[in-house]
Amino acid sequence: MEGNKRVVFSWNMLRYSYGAVLLLAGLDKLFGTDFIVYWPKYISPLVGTHMPVSVGVFLGFMGIVEIAVAILLVTKWPRIGGYLSVAWLVLIDEERGKVKVLVPMFGSC
Repeated sequence: MEGNKRVVFSWNMLRYSYGAVLLLAGLDKLFGTDFIVYWPKYISPLVGTHMPVSVGVFLGFMGIVEIAVAILLVTKWPRIGGYLSVAWLVLIDEERGKVKVLVPMFGSC
């Protein structure tokens, strides 16, 4: 039983830390403070020019999604939050040190 308590404790610590990181990054993007990093530099210029909204509005939307996922992770729905987090990370592609958001709906699909 002691080993099981350690596993549960470790799992909860990872869950809460990841939720806290997502919450802080989401709040930083939502309010546009750029306290952690200057977020607009991580949006691909190609995607930025084809968006129907400004980069600031898009980053605010990204912040809302990250805050929602963080809330799901730290409440009683961590499995749903985990799946949404993975889906969100799949939309991000790292190429040559720059993170590009892949949004096919803004292309000519």
